[in-house]
Amino acid sequence: NHMTAKMGITQKAAGWLNTRLSDLRVRLDESEGKLQAYREQENLIDVEGVVGLLTNELEQTENQLVVSRNDKNKLESIMRVINEYGRNDLSSLESIPEITSHKVIQNVKVEVVSAERKVSELSQVYGFKHPKMIAAKAELATVKSNLSKQVRSLVTGIEKEVKTSQSNVAALERELTRIRAEYQT
Repeated sequence: NHMTAKMGITQKAAGWLNTRLSDLRVRLDESEGKLQAYREQENLIDVEGVVGLLTNELEQTENQLVVSRNDKNKLESIMRVINEYGRNDLSSLESIPEITSHKVIQNVKVEVVSAERKVSELSQVYGFKHPKMIAAKAELATVKSNLSKQVRSLVTGIEKEVKTSQSNVAALERELTRIRAEYQT
């Protein structure tokens, strides 16, 4: 009998605790809801979450800046060489690796070599005034003119890339300053 009474008390206590626990859970949910509503109303933020996001943004922007600065420096050094040679010194400009390695230039150079070979072969058979010689020389002049045009076009393209890369670096530097300021705040 004594045992039954003890079990009854234990069951009552367990029941009371379960009810109390449910009440506390409901109140905790209500409190968290109110806290979130207050945060939103007052424009408050989850600091740890924001700091994590800013840290990621900071790292990504710093990495992009390193890559962009490298690109800018490479392009500026090519531009310095171009300016040293001068825009009209096409034979020197053609020797710049970034221009020489360009597919368009390689293709046109193949055409120039082919046209030169044709002129050379024909000159051993015909005189300078022969129609075939005149045609071959005209073709060579056209191909050489095309090569000059392509080199100039590439130089202009490199100039544009330099300006774009300078703008990219400046924009990333501004972005980095903004993120750092936000991070400190």
